[in-house]
Parts: sequence; structure tokens; C-alpha cells
Amino acid sequence: MNSRIIATRNEFVLIGLLALSQPVDPQSLLHDSLKNILAQESTRHTVLTYSQRYLDAANKVVQYQGTIFLQLKSFELDGCDLKIGVVVQDSYVGTEQQKRRSGEDVSHNDLGRGTDTYRYSYHLNLKTTEIAQVDIVAARPAQLRKNTMFVCEEERSCVLQWLRVAAKKASIAETRVMNIDQDFDQMVDQIEVPMTSREVALQSAKSLQNLMAVCR
Repeated sequence: MNSRIIATRNEFVLIGLLALSQPVDPQSLLHDSLKNILAQESTRHTVLTYSQRYLDAANKVVQYQGTIFLQLKSFELDGCDLKIGVVVQDSYVGTEQQKRRSGEDVSHNDLGRGTDTYRYSYHLNLKTTEIAQVDIVAARPAQLRKNTMFVCEEERSCVLQWLRVAAKKASIAETRVMNIDQDFDQMVDQIEVPMTSREVALQSAKSLQNLMAVCR
């Protein structure tokens, strides 16, 4: 019995030594690092609860309230080939206020409610795409950029953290589907991916930079 135990232990030691003697593939390690970060991020999401108030061309007070949901929904990382899917959903309700001629009474008109869902798909190859810069930026979602009068509960200026990848030329494939219609399908020179925190954005940028260096 004891001889069998000793033999088994020796086998484990030998297997361990053989494993340690195998060369470590740096691309594989960096690949797994980025994959783990993106996998964790795909289980989280960011929410902005916003309001907007302004005067329209007819001098009527228009107000919108809504919620924007953002998530890195999916990704595929095959060697140096990276695909990312992002979902942004904007749910809103609007009202219009108008003073009556008889005095200070205000009438409220319902402008309706709705939900717009944007699905972004990005595809780039870290080996063939000439990437100029990978960094993080603080910015509003594109859905809130048209008017500066947006205010958010979670962060008053509605600013979120984004992972930005900039190429030297338009060599990153981007498609966008709004609700059920594809309204954008072009090669672009820059993409921004929403991140749930500055820390995660920094980790993603660093990991992507490291893998990019190995892929080149």
C-alpha cells in the first residue's frame, strides 16, 4: 500500500515538473486576462435616470423623464480578433406645458412614452488594425448629447466611463441597429464601449494594450 502511495506521489511531482517546463505563451495569458475582465463586465450594467426641460419653438415648456440602460452585452475574443456587442436602451415619457389665456393656469399635454433600443456591434483585429490609442474617457451617452439640459439622478451631468479605441484610419467595423432597423454599417476610426466604473475601464484599457502589443 505504501509503495503505491509513493509511486502516485512521484507521478504527481513528475507531472508538475513537466508542466512547469512547458513554455508559457504570453498571448494566451493576456488573452485570458482580457477575456476575464470582459466576461465579468458583461454580467453588470449601468443605469442613468434623467430629466430634461426646455422651451420649444412655440415657447411651450417641454419636459422629458427617462431611464437609460447600458451594457456590454457580449464579446468574442479569438486570438487577436475581437468582437464586442453593446446594448443601450432609452425608455422615456414626455409632457408639454402651456399657459391658458385666462390666466396662470397650465395645461399639460402628454407627448407619449416610448422605448428605443440601440444595438452596437464592433469588430477589430488587434494584429491588422493600426490602433493609435487605447484609453478611457468620461462622456455622456450619445442619446443625451443633442440637448445640454439633461440632468441625471445618479450623476448630475450624466457622465459615464468609456473604453475608447482609436485607430489611425477607418478600420474598425461598426454596425448599429435601432429597434429593428439597421441604421449604421460602416468602417470607423474610433469606438467607445461603456464601462461600469473607472477602475474597470482602466483595467480593460491596460489589458487591451498588453494584448495589442503581443499581437503586433
